[in-house]
Amino acid sequence: MKSALRRPWALTAGAAELAIAVAVRKDGFNVGGLVLAGILSLLCGGALLALPIAGVLALVGLIAAYAVINGIALIVAGVRIHGLASAVPAA
Repeated sequence: MKSALRRPWALTAGAAELAIAVAVRKDGFNVGGLVLAGILSLLCGGALLALPIAGVLALVGLIAAYAVINGIALIVAGVRIHGLASAVPAA
């Protein structure tokens, strides 16, 4: 049941991360970490959709690897976005 919930969540999260990256990119900022996180989310969601009968250990390993790599990518994106906040003048 939990893996069935992670499939659409990973796909939705990936699409949202890529949409945010495109919106921020229009302002000329570097969003490589956010793009990486979005692509990883889409790949993980696609793999979970393509391999629904995979063993429990394979799913746990896939989800754990996704969580670690996506977490690192989001930390990188967060640090870059934090740098943007100091660069943007207050309204």
